[in-house]
Amino acid sequence: MPFSIIPNQDSFTPSESRRTWLKRSITSFGALALGRFAPAAIARANAAQPWVAFVSDTHIAADPAKTNHQLNMTNNLTKVIAQILAEPVPPQAVLIDGDLALADGQKGDYVQLMKLLAPLTSAGIAIHLALGNHDNRENFREILGDSALIKSGRITAIESHHTSDLTIAGVRFLILDSLQRPNFTPGAIGTDQAKWLTETLAQHVDTPTIVYVHHNPDLKTDKALSDTQRLYDAILPSRQVKAVVFGHTHVWNPKGQHEGVKLINIPAVGYPHNPMQPIGWTKFVPIQGGAELTLSSLDPTHAAHGVTQLLNWR
Repeated sequence: MPFSIIPNQDSFTPSESRRTWLKRSITSFGALALGRFAPAAIARANAAQPWVAFVSDTHIAADPAKTNHQLNMTNNLTKVIAQILAEPVPPQAVLIDGDLALADGQKGDYVQLMKLLAPLTSAGIAIHLALGNHDNRENFREILGDSALIKSGRITAIESHHTSDLTIAGVRFLILDSLQRPNFTPGAIGTDQAKWLTETLAQHVDTPTIVYVHHNPDLKTDKALSDTQRLYDAILPSRQVKAVVFGHTHVWNPKGQHEGVKLINIPAVGYPHNPMQPIGWTKFVPIQGGAELTLSSLDPTHAAHGVTQLLNWR
């Protein structure tokens, strides 16, 4: 079953009502769809264009003073949330792609994470969560049992996994669960989840779809998604699948692809493995025939900060 944080509508108090903003955003998105492919300049010029924030590898510890690689993960996530909230138009959702917790998913890690995410829900922004190899399903479920945190999305028969089927900003997101066990590096989709994915993709075949999963789909390493071929077998025949978005590697690389499917590696928030890599979040803006991706690095001097990548879907 999927877990998401869905705010009360009463808590949303921007300068214009959420209903008004959504109506204006949807109208703008429809206008872009009239052309074969909207130029990037048009998409950027439309301030109300719907968008989604991609976040990954927060690695939050129960102790807010905890550091790793000489960086404070709580401070980093606080800065990322502030940047997202500072955008002229709020995102329709924030998707967090696993490794929510520091090492093995202690209960206190998730309590601290929920405290840090509170400004987003107070602003009326929904948050959808995936699990990574540093998470713990049992502890995660227990903390999300709070009345403010509710199950959302399509409930599935996969009792051991958290899968979500969400349509946001005109794009369908299928959020997978690649956690095998806490603090065990390789990930896996598994036969049951692959079956669910195949069956789910048989529906709404005209909606551009993105698969959102923590582990990188790499056929050449044992530290990635161990059943990458199983994932490809499920998604490649479905032409509506345009991209796989993943974290895990703590690397920013929006230019990968496999047989026409874009492979988008989003950066970590908590810390980089390689000091040359940025940490931060990604703004995803769907446009007709593709999407724009813009990295917001916590280091504004990083060469990739603020650079927009234009992706053309297969």
